[in-house]
Amino acid sequence: MEEGLVVFEAGFKEIELSNCWVLKRVIEYTLALGNILNGGTDKGQADGFNFESIDKIFNIKDVNGKPAAFFICQELVKENPDCINYKQKLVNFYATKRYGWENLFPGFETYLWSCESMYQKAKALADKIDDETDEFKMKAPIEMNQVVKSVTDIMDWYKAVKKQWERYCKYFDFNDEKKDESQKFTKWFIEFFDTLDKYFPKQKKK
Repeated sequence: MEEGLVVFEAGFKEIELSNCWVLKRVIEYTLALGNILNGGTDKGQADGFNFESIDKIFNIKDVNGKPAAFFICQELVKENPDCINYKQKLVNFYATKRYGWENLFPGFETYLWSCESMYQKAKALADKIDDETDEFKMKAPIEMNQVVKSVTDIMDWYKAVKKQWERYCKYFDFNDEKKDESQKFTKWFIEFFDTLDKYFPKQKKK
């Protein structure tokens, strides 16, 4: 579970717009393109758009059949040649597809309750022992309390990372289906990145 939390926490940071220059610029280009295509209409002065519709850049094509994504990627490479290797900075985010909240946290609250119960029982037994040098009396309650603290810390960590994920769902305005299942959230992004990657010049990749 801890490995999954590390991957999710690092992966979410990788797609933050402050860290993922390509995603940030693609969003900006898509908004600009949308305003141009919708010029003269009420939609031509938009300040934003439904994020999930960003994949339209793969379907909107010029008279020669080249999609908008091709031209966007060409411009990105002109601005920043190194951006062609942007997926190398998304290693942890790609790794999140191996996990899901529903698999990451099964029965953990029940496990915590069991640990707390065992701690109370150990403490009660230790209190009945008069010999202060008794090994069980000296060690058992302390060790069980440490277990409870460790489990509690992991739970708090999990809740913090889950809040981060929920914040991204809200920021990108994803639908309820992706909010309910983290794997659908990450799957959508990974499919988007993989498709976008096809429009970068392949010969220059490291």
